Amino acid sequence: MKRNILGIFFIVVMIFGFFFGVSFPNGFNLGDRILTAMGLKLWSNGITGFHYSGIYSLILIIIAWTGVNQTFGKRYPKVTKIFWLLFLLMFLSPIILKSLK
Repeated sequence: MKRNILGIFFIVVMIFGFFFGVSFPNGFNLGDRILTAMGLKLWSNGITGFHYSGIYSLILIIIAWTGVNQTFGKRYPKVTKIFWLLFLLMFLSPIILKSLK
């Protein structure tokens, strides 16, 4: 039971990590809003350079993916394959959407 709760926690962290780094068409970015509220910089060189929201988002997603894989990997191998596919789609969706415009 504890392992399932831990796995669900990692799934929630993965979803949060995705929304932390995504910029929506109307310009809203959850990560930028959170970092601004905390008083942290958004970019490494003012308005250019590394986008810290994207870096933090990637770190959260990697930690969550590792946690899901460790928690559900042996008992539910199909679940980890599905999450791998979802992770790939989340990562590639901005690239695909830009190419369609």
